[in-house]
Parts: sequence; C-alpha cells; structure tokens
Amino acid sequence: MRYQSLDILRGLALLGMILFHANYILEEVFYIQTLHFSSLFWYILGKSVAITFIFISGISFFLSVQDKNTDRIIHNALKKCFILIAIAISISIITYLFFYDQRISWGIIHFFALLSLISPFFIRFGLSNIFIGIIVLVLGYFLNRLDVNTNLLIPFGLTPPVYYGADYYPLFPWVGYYLIGYGAASWLIRRGYFDTLFTWSYPILGPLSYVGRHSLLIYILHVPILYGMMLCIFL
Repeated sequence: MRYQSLDILRGLALLGMILFHANYILEEVFYIQTLHFSSLFWYILGKSVAITFIFISGISFFLSVQDKNTDRIIHNALKKCFILIAIAISISIITYLFFYDQRISWGIIHFFALLSLISPFFIRFGLSNIFIGIIVLVLGYFLNRLDVNTNLLIPFGLTPPVYYGADYYPLFPWVGYYLIGYGAASWLIRRGYFDTLFTWSYPILGPLSYVGRHSLLIYILHVPILYGMMLCIFL
C-alpha cells in the first residue's frame, strides 16, 4: 500500500532541497548573494531536509518489504542498487570534469546506492533498528572527526585531511536516520498507530504528492535545470 502522506512529506523535503541547491549554485557558482538568509538558516534547512528524506526512506523500505519473500527483496535491492550506481557514477564524472570546485565523489545518490544493497540485512532486526540507528549516529559523530590516509573509507565517514566533497553523505552517521525510520515504522504498525498517523491525504496537496512519487527523477533533473536557468538570467 502506498501512503500519499509519505509522498507529500517526501515532496516537501525535495522542495526544500531544491531551494537549498538554488542558493548554493547562486553563491558558489555565480557568486551572487540573492537569498539573504543567515548561514545558520541554510545549515538547518540542508540538514533537516536530508534527515527527513532519509528517515522517510527508511519507513518506505519497511512498507516495501512486507509480504515479500527474501528472493524478491534481494532482487529489488540489487536492481535499485545498479540503477543508482549508474546515476552516481555519472554525477561524479560530470562534476569532476565540468564543476571541479563543486565535485561530488560520494553524494546522496552514492549513499542510497550502497544503502539499497545493505538494507535487506537489517530487516531481521525490526524494531531494534531504532537502537542500532542511534548507535550509528553516535559512532558517526566520532568517526567524522578522525582523519585517515586513504580514500577507501570515504563511504563510511572517514576521510583524508584534505578531502573535499560538495555533497557528502557517508553511511556514518546518515544511515542511522534510515534505520530509525525503519524501526519506527515497525513499532508504529505493531502498536496499530501507523494508519492513524499516515492515512491522511488532501487533494489540494496532490502536486506535492506527485513530486514525492517522482523524487529520484526530479532530484536528477533539478540541478541542471537550475543551472541552465541561472545561466540565462545572469550571463
């Protein structure tokens, strides 16, 4: 069953991400200060949007594996992983070739590609994923403050001293929010609260629901569209 409320929340998060990226492109690419909000505002917006999106993804994964056998779950995970890997590699190549100062070596699409591969492993833990997620968040806090002399651990939150990535989402701590979302969905359904919280829908919010249902496509397209629009306006 698909919950329109989750699509609406995902759509809201995606709109916040588009606003965040629009400001980033204006400031970092065109050096234009247009959206005069404080750096704290943009920091909170960026983090809250990412947390919301990843948390809802954890809930959605829980719903997607209900009443499916292990083979089907693994097949879907591998299919999604391969698609996201292709997109992630394309993003890295394009940014390294044409936008090196804003290069992306391990962004949110890379994160979801690896996450889709490992997420079936956590199904067995159910509600306990809440506690696993909290542990991951705490570990991520400490790991992100360590430096290593290799690039191999970048996906896990351990980076060289001179590492730079414009859109960096390592497994630690970000997978923690995903696992908490999965565990929370498990707890809510077990207690009978899930439908109470997520069966609401409003026809007027249909466009937001549409955005949420097509979040991957919109995410891929919104940056080149924003960049093209700003080229036309400012150059």
